[in-house]
Amino acid sequence: MSDTLLRRSELAPPAEPRPGQLLVRNPQRLLRSSYPYFWPFPIRWSDVENGIVSRVGMAQFYEDTRTRVARAILGDDNFGFDKWKGLLRAITFEHVSPAQHDLPIEMAGTIGAVGRSSHTFALAAFQGERCVSLGRAVGVTVDDEMHAAPTPPELRLLLLSQVWPHADTLPVSHGDADLPHDVHAYPFVEEYATRFSDTDAVGHVNNVAVTRYHDNGLMAFQAAQTGRVTVHGDAGYWHVARHEISMLGESFYPAPMRVCVGVTGEIGPTHFTLAQALFQEGRCTGRSIAEISVLDASGKPRVLSAALRNRLERNRLVG
Repeated sequence: MSDTLLRRSELAPPAEPRPGQLLVRNPQRLLRSSYPYFWPFPIRWSDVENGIVSRVGMAQFYEDTRTRVARAILGDDNFGFDKWKGLLRAITFEHVSPAQHDLPIEMAGTIGAVGRSSHTFALAAFQGERCVSLGRAVGVTVDDEMHAAPTPPELRLLLLSQVWPHADTLPVSHGDADLPHDVHAYPFVEEYATRFSDTDAVGHVNNVAVTRYHDNGLMAFQAAQTGRVTVHGDAGYWHVARHEISMLGESFYPAPMRVCVGVTGEIGPTHFTLAQALFQEGRCTGRSIAEISVLDASGKPRVLSAALRNRLERNRLVG
């Protein structure tokens, strides 16, 4: 293994998680005993970035786990769009510790809460007894026209029967609620061609592909500000401690996707927050909030340089 892989794979999360993060809010979510459902997942080389499971790789595991939890609860006969229809409304990822590429990974999940027309999945990734990542997915029941609708009583009872007492979900911050819907409010914009391989069985750009577009935007913004996306260099490594993504509308192939990025909120000594939005044919189809901590090659928080701080200030949201 190269020196770069060793350094990247040893990165640790920031020593002091930001207030409101699940690591502080509910330690029970870090325990294997808090989850009734587990599945082993093979780690492929395409899931790996510099020796650890990448953010998009983990997003794929979470998407598979969410559907497996639903199938386990509803049964094969009730799973799918034939009987009940639903869409993913939001997904949140929280990094706990690096997921090593050469260790087995198990994904865990359960139902965290059930609302009038929505339900949440409490998700986690484990390597042995060590929790490496936490996730939360919000599903919404929809009618034939894909509008939010009350959850049918039969489905609601099935979901309520599986709510796990320890699986408190991530705090719903709705941090993206006040983000602008205007593409011109974001100082950094990248455009990507959508691919047919991005689509799902019903023709939408799928949930993992949406996560990939957000991730591409983060990395493109980092490269534009620092000239690199590695652990080396004066800018340090940008560690995404938490990424909260909201799906606001459907995206389709082959229209291009515009990924917009801007700085929002406080710029701290070693951390800052990026706001993102996806636009397709003038419509805002998704937004996200990413909490970034800057780390050095040993995984310790690194103070932002004056030059980087100035560049971040120049890339704040407009208005």
